[in-house]
Amino acid sequence: MKKTIINFLATLKNYSILKKGFLIYPFSKKILPILCSLYKEGFIQSFKIINSGFDVKFFILLRYVFQKPIFQDFKILSTPSNPKFISLEEISLLSERRATFFISTTKGILNLTECKQHHLGGKLLFLCV
Repeated sequence: MKKTIINFLATLKNYSILKKGFLIYPFSKKILPILCSLYKEGFIQSFKIINSGFDVKFFILLRYVFQKPIFQDFKILSTPSNPKFISLEEISLLSERRATFFISTTKGILNLTECKQHHLGGKLLFLCV
């Protein structure tokens, strides 16, 4: 996983813990699929791309339940120096009861159930608790 994605996830976690309402982050094509997956899984409330002249940024609304942040703990599973891959057989052994795994596949960034539906393995990115 690229360093820009790791920095983005750390910033998102820090803003959630500080109970900020929103986050404005510089645009990157590498972050867009991560944001779409986080939105689809319900870890963020919404996001949009703001284009103001030469500067393009993400505007991300953070999600809270009973004043507690949803996105407060995550674990990076693959680093640039140590990528970790998972096969379809290994995916079938994991369960999504406590954590949501995000896996980079040929069809984009998917969670465990989507990988099982598409019969795909891939590179483990991170998990959210």
